[in-house]
Amino acid sequence: VNKMEREDYRFVVHEAPLDGRLLQQLRAVSDAWLRMLQRTELGFSQGVFNEDELRHQTVLTLENAEGKIFTFINLIPGKTPQEANFDLMRRTEEAPPGTMDFMFVKMFLYLQSRGYTTCNLGLVPMSGLEKPASFPENLLKLAYERLPRFSAYKSLRQFKQKFDPKWEMLYVAYDSPLDLVNLPLALNQI
Repeated sequence: VNKMEREDYRFVVHEAPLDGRLLQQLRAVSDAWLRMLQRTELGFSQGVFNEDELRHQTVLTLENAEGKIFTFINLIPGKTPQEANFDLMRRTEEAPPGTMDFMFVKMFLYLQSRGYTTCNLGLVPMSGLEKPASFPENLLKLAYERLPRFSAYKSLRQFKQKFDPKWEMLYVAYDSPLDLVNLPLALNQI
C-alpha cells in the first residue's frame, strides 16, 4: 500500500449513481482484462460487465494522478447487512504489480470504516477437495490440480488464500458418479 501511494496511485470510491464517462472508463478496463486473458465473460462465480447494473453500485478504482483507471472492483449486497460482497475485479495489463493486493487491502479498510464485519470473497469452483471419497471426486481433484483449462480456478484460490479466509464448502447434488465426472465440462461451458 505504501509503495503504491508513494508512486501516486490512488484508491477512489465512486458512489452510485455512476455517470456515463466513468462507465466508459470501466468498460475499457473490463475489455482490456478480457483481451489480456483471451476470454469472454466468465459469468460463473462472478458476474458480467453490465452498465445498467454498475450504474447503481459503488465502484472502487485504482487511479493515477491524472485520473486514469487501472483497476476496479464493484460492491454488491452481501447475504447479511454486516457482510460486504463484490462482483467484478478487473485490471488492465498496464496496472502496476501488486495492484489487486493493494485494492483488496484498501477495500477491506473502506468496508470496515462503513461498519462491515466480513467480506465474502466468493466461490472458487472445484477447489477444496482435500480428501476425495470416490473415484469421481479423485478425477475432479486431478482436473483442478493438473488441467490447464482449470488453472484460473487454482490461481483464484491462491489469490484469495492470501487474505486468510474462512473457507466454506458448497456442494453439488448429482444422480450418478457419471454426472460428477462431467462437472468440469459443465463448468467450462458455463
